[in-house]
Amino acid sequence: WGTCWSGGEPEFDGTVFKVTTGGVFDRVHAFSGGVDGSRPEGGLAFRPHDGLLYGTTSLGGAEDLGTIFSIDPATGELETMYDFSSATDSSVPMGQLTVASDGLIYGALTHANPSFRSCGQVFRFDPEVPGAGISVVRGFLCSGDVTKFPRGGMVVHDGYLYGVTLGDTLPGREADQAVFRIDLATAGFEVLALIDTAETMWGDLVVADDGFIYAQSWGNGQSGGGAGSIFRVDPSDRSVSRVFVFGMDAAPRKPFSVVEGANGEILVATRS
Repeated sequence: WGTCWSGGEPEFDGTVFKVTTGGVFDRVHAFSGGVDGSRPEGGLAFRPHDGLLYGTTSLGGAEDLGTIFSIDPATGELETMYDFSSATDSSVPMGQLTVASDGLIYGALTHANPSFRSCGQVFRFDPEVPGAGISVVRGFLCSGDVTKFPRGGMVVHDGYLYGVTLGDTLPGREADQAVFRIDLATAGFEVLALIDTAETMWGDLVVADDGFIYAQSWGNGQSGGGAGSIFRVDPSDRSVSRVFVFGMDAAPRKPFSVVEGANGEILVATRS
């Protein structure tokens, strides 16, 4: 199961699709740009507690600020679960949602809302409480904060939510892209590492069988060159280290997604 950011007749506002192991493709839902949302952002997260897949759109919904939706794999039926609002939320969810073991769902709103109430939020959503909305786990200030603009695709490990931020991309600003973690019991926020602005932290994180958490960036891997890096987080001592740098001269370059293979290897998809 997956999503496409665009395409899908008649409005071309994105789709939800599935592909069988035999390679048969089926478009399950085409977004209309209306109440069902537009421009799905990130992949789909499976919630075993109800057997549904959950995702977000970056536009559409009641205020055209995006939605949280669920889709039933058995029927293909899509339901809008929440409409993001300029009155209470930041805007533009980015990256895949994360389902914790207790069934709660975590995600990130990456952009400032029209009133610049904040420059991003990590939020919690409980599908079992209809109409309850989202709750802010951590808001990021547009000025004076250590980092800003969190991205989805976070992972839960041993009671902590690990994620990355895009930071401030304006010229002359500090290098404030970050790898962070949040204590889900206390909401305590901790920056594990600040990353050079020459790189863009991107894609979903993955908890591997070796106990490490892997993340990736694309751009200049380090000052000596490179077109992206693979980072490793050690939860035991909270250290962050770069374990691989992609070269500029030949493909592959610009890592976009990491997953763990069946034999414990880290598999990487790249943009080029």
